[in-house]
Amino acid sequence: MLSDYIDFAIPPSAAHTGAHAIGARSRSSARSNTASTVRSPRGSRTARRCRWGFVAGTHSREVKHVGLDMTRRIVGERLEWVDGSHLFPMERPIDTARTISRMIRALA
Repeated sequence: MLSDYIDFAIPPSAAHTGAHAIGARSRSSARSNTASTVRSPRGSRTARRCRWGFVAGTHSREVKHVGLDMTRRIVGERLEWVDGSHLFPMERPIDTARTISRMIRALA
């Protein structure tokens, strides 16, 4: 799965050496990250309430850098960990699927 991500989601480097340019985000990646963001305006009478959960990698530098204070305020106790980095879904797809399934059942 990680090799598919590298082959299809990360653009090859300009040097044509077979390496990939990880520092530059592809336009489609930026769009998918933006599309997955849900915004609810504060004070909106039409905003729907829903239960949130969060799954994070135990070795994610991104989680360590940003912290989980705001996430914990939103998800409360509904925080799960999967062994791995920020890319844990690609590193441990079966464990990730099981964790997400468990989370969905808990949120139902």
